[in-house]
Amino acid sequence: MKNIFAYILSFLLFAIVACAPSLPEKSVAVDREPEIYPRYSGVTIPCNIAPLIFRIEESGDKFLTRLSSGGKDLLFAGKEVAPSVGEWRELLGAAKGGRIDVQVFSREKSGWKRYAPFSFNVSSDSID
Repeated sequence: MKNIFAYILSFLLFAIVACAPSLPEKSVAVDREPEIYPRYSGVTIPCNIAPLIFRIEESGDKFLTRLSSGGKDLLFAGKEVAPSVGEWRELLGAAKGGRIDVQVFSREKSGWKRYAPFSFNVSSDSID
């Protein structure tokens, strides 16, 4: 019985890892930032702000977005980028006094596109 439980658990863990989004190995660079709404590119945010949620306003049938700072990466699949509060707090902690870099990929029939990255500056100051 213990072996069956171990096999089932192993299979479930493998399925979760296999389904997790990953960045495309090949992509064509686009010489502009992606259109997003709201337009957060280049803003400065306090280190304790609620998660910034935005939508990618580009054509394509699949989207991947990576938010990264200080060795911490968050990866999102789909047009809407909506970090959980816990993920966002970890990322803000890594970015305090620095920035969060954003990289967006979109897939069309011709393949993957990689838009020019943009960033959010993260202040060391918090909201009162």
